[in-house]
Amino acid sequence: MIYLDHNATTPVLPEVLEAMMPYFTTRWGNPSSAYKFGAKVTAIPQAYLDTILPLIGEARDFLEHGETLAPIAFIGNFATQQTTPVLIDSRDEAAMDRSARAVKHAAESLAADFIF
Repeated sequence: MIYLDHNATTPVLPEVLEAMMPYFTTRWGNPSSAYKFGAKVTAIPQAYLDTILPLIGEARDFLEHGETLAPIAFIGNFATQQTTPVLIDSRDEAAMDRSARAVKHAAESLAADFIF
């Protein structure tokens, strides 16, 4: 069984935790602040924003051109700047299984490091 209903309780992958540990321990700070300590972390979030914000625009395009709203997963790789959208069909258990397989396939083919 593939569990798709994590909502706000999604477990953190070990590699994500490892990558984030500096920001939890030694490189923390408010990126919006004017002082040096906070400004040091500004470049990191900007790199992610540069990748994620176009995806939000892409999601809006999908929703504006469709007749019904559907959840969309964007699977991508920050290093290669490749992303692909996958529509999530939750009508029934078989549709959810197909959606999970589509997300898994996209993630494997892109060597994905994020799903949004």
